[in-house]
Amino acid sequence: MDMARPNRLNISLEERMPAKQKPKKLVPNKLLRRFIESKPCVICKKDQRSGVMAAHHLKTRGAGGVDENNLIPLHWFGCHTYAHTKGVDSLSEELGVDLREYAIQLTKEFNSL
Repeated sequence: MDMARPNRLNISLEERMPAKQKPKKLVPNKLLRRFIESKPCVICKKDQRSGVMAAHHLKTRGAGGVDENNLIPLHWFGCHTYAHTKGVDSLSEELGVDLREYAIQLTKEFNSL
């Protein structure tokens, strides 16, 4: 046996195969979400007293959206579904409000607390 060559069986699995890096998991900011959900709905203006509120992502988590500067308050029943059917740009135009800018303002307000 040639001693200059290492035995393939003595090489660990880690040495033979490069380690795969796990993708970063998006960690939701629960306190920010609760803060957003405490605000009135941007469409119907209802608040938590009139039903379940949702912190709606303008850019979905599946598309790489995070919580910061990306959440708006929506009433869960009706308004949330309506927002999905309209899309961000159409809804912003309809409401006369830049929803992306509003999401940024809400995050700034939360961070100043």
